[in-house]
Amino acid sequence: MDIVPNYLDPDDDGDGTLSANENENSNGSLLDDIDQSIDPNNTTPRYLDVNATTSYTPAELVPTTYTRTTTVNVTILDANIEILSADVIVLGSYTTTIILPLP
Repeated sequence: MDIVPNYLDPDDDGDGTLSANENENSNGSLLDDIDQSIDPNNTTPRYLDVNATTSYTPAELVPTTYTRTTTVNVTILDANIEILSADVIVLGSYTTTIILPLP
């Protein structure tokens, strides 16, 4: 294992083989691809196994939907402007959806 967090690292185990290329059965999941050629009791997925260095042709990427919602609330106390008198002003929420991978 290397010290880069997996979500930022294209080679999660640092073995020189990109994690995306360690999907032996091309089903889109790296969790069920286990190299038992050296140790038949091995249960570590290839993408985390530094000894599993065989590279496979990656399957087509499955788009992932990522949603982030941010809510901002602003409280103004003792506001008394000639055209505005309010105790609470809510700016609302903003939602955006990003579909990965980006085109």
